[in-house]
Amino acid sequence: MIILLQINQFIKEQRDAFKAQQKVHRALTTMIKLTLDEDEIYDIIVRLYEMAKMSGAYLFGFGKERNPLMYHSHKPFQFNGYVNSSHFGVCEGHNLEYNLDMNEGEDHWLSCYNAYKHRFCLIDTRYSFFTKDNFMAQGGCNDYRTVEDMKKNTIILRQHFGDVIRLKYASHTRKNVNKGERSINIPL
Repeated sequence: MIILLQINQFIKEQRDAFKAQQKVHRALTTMIKLTLDEDEIYDIIVRLYEMAKMSGAYLFGFGKERNPLMYHSHKPFQFNGYVNSSHFGVCEGHNLEYNLDMNEGEDHWLSCYNAYKHRFCLIDTRYSFFTKDNFMAQGGCNDYRTVEDMKKNTIILRQHFGDVIRLKYASHTRKNVNKGERSINIPL
């Protein structure tokens, strides 16, 4: 009888803990995005630039995750990976260049080329900048980006950087993936 009561108590505690986790999950997924003023944003960018210079990194940028649940609090900085070309910086002497044969995918090219030339970059994952309607907005690459071009550019990237370039597939954290989208996995 005592064992049965202990089991019932344990089940009740686990159920309560699960309900608490669900509340936290709902709160995080509906979290209002923090908006900073221009001075705060400027300070964050300058601080990352100074850190990049001190560390010897030539390419620096910010996190790509828009969902707060994807943030790893034990990894506030990354030293390799994808740097979005909508919000990145370079330090003097970077010697990086775009591949002019590609009409989109310049961020993948720059991230891989930097890893090849310099072996590391500095990515502050604590902050992420949003590009509104990335594949639907007017202007930029959207004026000429097509699935065929994305596939062609993925081939160019794979010719230069090999298996580091991977096709992107839908997952439990990202349901909508456009045909031809790619990701990078730099093994450094």
